[in-house]
Amino acid sequence: MPTVKEYLSDLRINQPEWVRHQPEFTAETIRQFFSSRVVYYPGAGTDGRAIAVFNSTKSAYCFVHIDFTTTAQQVNDDLIAGPHRSCDGYTPVVSSEIPTETVRRLLRLDMTHPVRDQVPALKSVFWTILQRDKDLPDQHGFEYLAFLHIQAEAVWACQNLWSKAD
Repeated sequence: MPTVKEYLSDLRINQPEWVRHQPEFTAETIRQFFSSRVVYYPGAGTDGRAIAVFNSTKSAYCFVHIDFTTTAQQVNDDLIAGPHRSCDGYTPVVSSEIPTETVRRLLRLDMTHPVRDQVPALKSVFWTILQRDKDLPDQHGFEYLAFLHIQAEAVWACQNLWSKAD
């Protein structure tokens, strides 16, 4: 039976141009981001093991971390604090906390919860593009990573991000 890394290495993808342009968080960026292979990690906190595994195998370069208790500021602080175990060798080149009202509008969020009697809360959102350090080889991972952290409840977020028909 193959290991996870062996399996994912067989699912390699190429990185498109849009992420190389280091985009800000716009409607077009969102469309391109969610049209890519996206790793969804509920309850992620600041744990980036999924980033490390999927990036090192070049099987994904777009990541959504959902965590109800981890703020956008905590994620930003963790990334700029210096070498992060999951993003070791990467530096933020675009980094911004996105106002929740902007996210609600751009993602057309439904502010009702799929589980009766639960109220969704979108607390904070953080968008970053990470660039691989210039001295690292291509084998380290993709040149750029697109990363979206949403401080919200995971079931509600998943429904809003993937269950809508365009």
